[in-house]
This record gives sequence, C-alpha cells and structure tokens, in this order.
Amino acid sequence: MSFFAQASQRHIRHRVARLFVLLLACTPLALANSTELPQADIAVWIEEDATREIPQEPLPPDDALFNLATGASASASKTAAVWLRIDVPALPLHSPERVLVIGPAYLDHAVLYRSGGAGPELDQAILSGDALPYTEKPYTHRLHVFPLGTEAGRYYLRASSDGVLRVEWSIQAESAFLETHRSINLGYAVLLGILTAMILFNLGVLAGIGDRTYMYYVAYHLSAALIIASLAGYAAQYLWPGASNSTNLSIPTALTGMCVFGFLFVYSFIDMPHFLPLLARRMRQAIGLVALLAIPGLLLPYYYGALFTYFGCAVTLGAITHMVIAAMRAGVRTAKFVALTFSLTIFPGSLGAFLYQYGALPENIIFAHMLEVTTAVETLLLSLFMAYRIKVSEQEKLIAQAETLELQRDFNQRMLAKQEEDRSRIARELHDSVGPNLSALSIHLQSINSMGSDTKPMLSGEDALALLRQSISEVRELSHSLHPSQLDRLSLVSAIDVYCRQFHADGSLEFHTALAVPEHEIAEDKKIHLYRIAQEAVHNVASHSDASLCFLSLQRKGDRIALSIRDNGRGFVAGAQPPEGLGMTSMSDRANIIGATLEVESQPGEGTTINVEFDAAAV
Repeated sequence: MSFFAQASQRHIRHRVARLFVLLLACTPLALANSTELPQADIAVWIEEDATREIPQEPLPPDDALFNLATGASASASKTAAVWLRIDVPALPLHSPERVLVIGPAYLDHAVLYRSGGAGPELDQAILSGDALPYTEKPYTHRLHVFPLGTEAGRYYLRASSDGVLRVEWSIQAESAFLETHRSINLGYAVLLGILTAMILFNLGVLAGIGDRTYMYYVAYHLSAALIIASLAGYAAQYLWPGASNSTNLSIPTALTGMCVFGFLFVYSFIDMPHFLPLLARRMRQAIGLVALLAIPGLLLPYYYGALFTYFGCAVTLGAITHMVIAAMRAGVRTAKFVALTFSLTIFPGSLGAFLYQYGALPENIIFAHMLEVTTAVETLLLSLFMAYRIKVSEQEKLIAQAETLELQRDFNQRMLAKQEEDRSRIARELHDSVGPNLSALSIHLQSINSMGSDTKPMLSGEDALALLRQSISEVRELSHSLHPSQLDRLSLVSAIDVYCRQFHADGSLEFHTALAVPEHEIAEDKKIHLYRIAQEAVHNVASHSDASLCFLSLQRKGDRIALSIRDNGRGFVAGAQPPEGLGMTSMSDRANIIGATLEVESQPGEGTTINVEFDAAAV
C-alpha cells in the first residue's frame, strides 16, 4: 500500500479533528461586540416601485409615511423598495467614527442620502449594493457599509433588489466593525484552510492509489471552497474586484461544480455501475441534464440564470437521494455513509442557507453561517468515511486475491483433468479403430509377400484400400479435434461454418448462421477459444437438446464482439445445474481466459441461448 493510503487510515481522523476544533475555537472571535453607541431613531417606509430604480427626485415626499422600526430588519416583495429614515445623535468628542451596516441579505441597490431638510439630497448620495463592483463600494466588504460620521443628522437609505427583498441594519463603531471583520476573516481562513488541507491530502491519496473517487472528492471540495468564498465576498473582492456580484459567474459555476462533482463522488463512492448497472445508466442521464441546465445558468442574466442553476441543484439532490435509497435497499454498505452525511450536513445546510437567504429563518450567527458550518462537518465525516473505505477496499482486495488463487487452482486442476481425458480418448481411438485397421493392413501385406502363386490374399485390393481410407479419415478427425485446420488455412468464421455444416448435412439439425466479424478485430490467441466454445455449444445442441433448429451468430455490437448460440430444444431450469456432459465448465473457463462474459438463458420447453461477449478494443 502507498504512503498516502496508509496515512489516510492512521492519521486522517486526528488531522481533521484538530482542524475542526480549531474552526470551532475561532467561532467566538466572529461574535465580537461592537462599541455601544447612543441610540439612533430609525423608521421604515415601504414604497411600491415596480421599476426598482434609483429615484430621480427627492423621496419620500412626506416623513409622515414612515413608521418607527420595531426590529432590526424589514422585508418587502421584489416589486417594492424599502426606505429607512435614520436620525443619529451627535457623538462625544474623540468618539470613533460610526458606520451603517446593511446585510447580510443580497441587495442589488443600496443608496444612502443625507437629509437636506426637505428630504434626501440626491447630489450627496452614497451608492453600494451587489450591482456595484467591490472597487466602487464605500467599504470593500461583502456587506453594504456606509459611513455616518460623528455629527448629528438625518439620513435616508433606499434598498431594492430583483429578488426577495430583506433589509437588515445595524449601527456600529467603525473600529469595532473592522475588528469583527478581522475575526470573521480568521474564521473563514480556518474553514478554507481545512478545505485546502483536505484537498491537498486527497490529491496525494489519488496519486497513491489511483481511485477516481478521490478526484471527484477533490473537485467537489474545490467547488465548495469557491462557493463559500463567493458567498462571503472573498471571491468578488480578490478574484473579480472589478465585477459586481450580480455579473460574475463564481456562484453559478461553483453551484454547478458542487452538483456535478458531488453526484459523481456519490456515484463512484457507492460503485453504482457494479451494484446497480441499470439505475447507473439513468443516473448518468440525470447528471447530463444538470450539465445542460448549467449553460443557461451561466449565459442568462443573473436572476433568471440562477433559476436554472437552482433547478439543476434540485435535480441533483433528487438523483442522489434516489441513488442512495436504491443502493441501501440493495444492501450496499457505503450507501449508509452517504445517507448519514447527507442527512446531517448537506441537506440541512443547503436548505437552511436557502431559507435564510429568502428570509424564512431569523437572523443569528448559526443561520447566517449554516452553509459554512455544515460544510466543515461534512468534510470531517466524508474524510472519516473515505479512510474507512480504503480499509474495507484493502480487505476486499485480499479476499478477492484469495478467491482468485482458489479459482486458478481449480482451473489448473480442471485443465490437467481435461488433458488426461483427451489423452485417454486419443489412446482409445487409436487402439480401438486406427490400430486394428493398420494391423489388418499389415497382416494383408505380409500374406502377399509369403503366399504362393496359387494362394489368394487375405483381403481384396478394394477392402485393403477401404481400410486405409478409413484409417486416414479417423486420423484426420482426431487431428481436427485437437486443432481445427480451418483456423490456419481459412478463418475463424470459415471454421465455425464448416463445423456447423457437418451437422446440417446429415439432416438431423437445421442451422442458420450470421457470421459477420472482420478477422482482424479478433486476436489470434482468442480465436481457438471462441471456436471451442462454439464447437462445444453446437455439440450440446446436437447431442442433448432435442432441437430441430439452431441459430448461431458472431457479430459486432458497438465496441463489443458477441457470439450467440440459440436452439429451440427442451431447455432446462435457469440457474439450475445443467445436465452432466454439457461442458459448461469448459466454456466458462475459456470465456474467462479471453476476458469474455458468458451468460446462459434457458427455460424448460423454450430452448437455450448462450451469449459470449468481450470488448473488441481489448484485442
């Protein structure tokens, strides 16, 4: 086992646990309290505004429309705009500057106006919002932050968005806000550090054992790291500072990556093609649909493109759920690990983040960072399960090796027994048929040499010639049974066709053949085994099936070559041991030698079909 495979079993639990504890230890830093400021009076007014545009004249016209705010947030439909009227008292001398913090909800536009006595002054507007690049915001922060200074005054803030509109606000000392910002940065740095460490570690495991599951795991967590960085604002701040949140493609790209690679990870982790091949085909079609939905998700305007992206995520979650449930019903052990991780982290984290984003959950630190926390827990669980999977895989490999050795031992014993059987048959044929004929010819020739002129030979010339011809024919048949000469002189197709016509000629069995495979597509060392399988199957049809018709085909099916022998005989119960002498063991052994699959389909009274297929690309 490689170094990385060993390390993943012995150390991964301790490494991830230490990183996770470090993340939790940094959580209190993100809760730093701001310096207490004198109470500000804040009132709210919701204006119906279907255009959602920045006003071109001082609004609102009448302060009487405002209602005193009873909380620190306000919500409205996407066809409205939220206005805040903020009256701030003067701060004592040498007090720190204060800021108005709007967020963490997404807002396309957030505009702050200073009052000029008759309403907001448009020429003193300060703009922020997700429709602006980071470089044009008052503060380079993922939230919408506006300076309020230390003097008394009245401000108006107008917020609008294409999506669900929710405005949350707080007034903080600038120094306390920046300190809290640094603490949050540290928490995110730890989280992204965990993801980076796990990505690098699993890249090493991938290089060590070559399991593509680790490749999907790494790609999935790269996408998770990108979406966390995007939601936290770091992607826009450091990767696309000149682009707005509503125009950069980091979030839809990361969401699509999480969906596609998360699906492929589960698909490979469960080993769907092995345990549930039919369902695996449908699941590949589902992930193809998700990839197609990503195209309009990336090309359409942000709001409409997000609908396609979210629909792709819903399809992925449904496909993964269906896949895991089906695998659990089939008794696949690794499916339980995925179900546990899904139910504890991915599902509540995704659902919680979605509900929080649309205002269905209250504002608190847990809900605000639910996606980040559940991602950290998910990383811990998946890493533990991946380590366990390596251990189980190594155990299964040892068991498979032992079974292979046992099968090889049985195969060698059967081959030796077959060789002895062939030698005994050849000796018996020579002794019982060819030997007596040659002895008779020898005696005949001796009698000719010793007889007188008036003595008749023991055999007539015609009888002696008949014995000689019979001996030659029997030796030819014996030689052909050891190795068909048609394979050397003609081709595999011709050899099979000649063998079938021998049975067809005596009228006991009618053959229909479809032999249409180019010879160069079959390796020379496989031809003799295919011929022997066909020979044994046809012999079984003629000797044991009581069939009147036999259909034999050798054709190419896509990238595979298929040999099929079907009769209309009496058949036998599928799954039961075939009658003695049918040579199924010999055909199965030869199929294994050439890397082919051999399937037998039969029902009493409905005949028997033998299918042999192997990959043409492997020749």
